[in-house]
Amino acid sequence: MHQTRTEYAASGNDQGAGLFLQSASGQDWRPSRRTLRILIADDYRDELLTLMALLRDEGYEAQGAQSGEVLLQMAENFPADVYILDIGMPGMSGYDVARALRERYGKAPVLIAITAWQRTPDKLAAEIAGFDHHFGKPFDTRALLELLMAVASRPRQH
Repeated sequence: MHQTRTEYAASGNDQGAGLFLQSASGQDWRPSRRTLRILIADDYRDELLTLMALLRDEGYEAQGAQSGEVLLQMAENFPADVYILDIGMPGMSGYDVARALRERYGKAPVLIAITAWQRTPDKLAAEIAGFDHHFGKPFDTRALLELLMAVASRPRQH
């Protein structure tokens, strides 16, 4: 019978967070999750940079824009698995960006709203616009990272 040790690592290497298995012989297996490409749009620069840093520290490829228009341009050269959008951006709102992404890519990318707009009508409008998930600001970082780990463990959709 083989013994296996299982442990969870939140970060600390270029593989990001994940589940690690180690056999009795000391051989370990890297996480089975894939690296996600994530595009973020938030007009508030500090929040954008903080979220990008957090996601990069966790091993994800993250880029950001301070407007929906710029994010849509970036998506042409950096097709993402996940889009994290603020709703209340000037110009093109997060709702508008979500609709444009759904029109362009269908259901394949995961759309996450992180927004101060948290009332029931706001959540319903986010769902109608095509968002898969809705987090209110301030958001639970652990819940977001758990969601991203779940997405990363699924096969890539095209």
